[in-house]
Amino acid sequence: MFILSLFGLFLTCQATYYLPGISPNEFTDGAPISLKANKITSTKSPVQYDYYDLPFCRRNKKTKPKTDNLGERIAGDALTNSPYELVVKQDTGCKVLCRKTNRKNDVHLLQDAIEQEYRVHWMLDNLPVGVKHANSPDGMLYRGYPVGMVDETEPNKKKLYLYNHVRIIVRYNENPDEFQGARIVGFEVIPFSIKHSYEGQFTKETVTTCATNTVIKHTPGNFQEISGSNNEVIYTYEIKWEKSEVAWTNRWDVYIRGAADDDIHYFSIVNSLMIVLFLTGVLAMIMLRTLHRDISTYNEIQTLEEAQEESGWKL
Repeated sequence: MFILSLFGLFLTCQATYYLPGISPNEFTDGAPISLKANKITSTKSPVQYDYYDLPFCRRNKKTKPKTDNLGERIAGDALTNSPYELVVKQDTGCKVLCRKTNRKNDVHLLQDAIEQEYRVHWMLDNLPVGVKHANSPDGMLYRGYPVGMVDETEPNKKKLYLYNHVRIIVRYNENPDEFQGARIVGFEVIPFSIKHSYEGQFTKETVTTCATNTVIKHTPGNFQEISGSNNEVIYTYEIKWEKSEVAWTNRWDVYIRGAADDDIHYFSIVNSLMIVLFLTGVLAMIMLRTLHRDISTYNEIQTLEEAQEESGWKL
């Protein structure tokens, strides 16, 4: 019972950075807000990547991942600034982020991330990004959004598609009687795979599939495939702000309930147990060897004179 209490206390301490207990932030209309890029993880692989380990768009200024407090270190987070520009309560239509020409190693890295079902994790006002599944009850969210999707509809042929467009949905709560400004209470992403096209030489203005009034939707046959013969990717995004009645203190409810088919990282659990058993065995062997040596030394004492030479704690 004592161990369970300590474990619960540990989980509580780990969550204090994210869960209610920190003071809420109020944002005024038109104020810029920073979207932080975090790690990229998978329940099918023990390997964890930093956000910029994959060939995603970068900011003009180089930034290094950093942790601001103990909660982030315990969770293994390494937040860094992202190139996405958000302004409070200002919707943004389709906007070009950048164009990436992937090398062979980048293509293989993206393919592996898609096949291993890696998910991208972002943070906005200390709230992790989530993806709502069509079959999830009560609006529960999956943390992070997938790097891409696998198409196996054709026999003996597997295609890998990259999610290169995201619809960022930010939900906010306003209550002039209690506070001024808006509080972030929801952070959701809807990913899309789109093979963008442009006229003439590439610029952000010449992309014909990403105009301000363009309605982005899933279009089979026009997905962004990741293969050795297709190395150019154009990343785009759009932003939508929605007013919500959810209170700031309840904004974590959709995460705490968990998703309907959350996977358990069994590999990490088995790996941790094996390390514990190995270290326990090594410690037991050291103790047995030490005790055996001391017992052998005592058995060699034959005379009283030899016994009198003993000193220290062995007496």
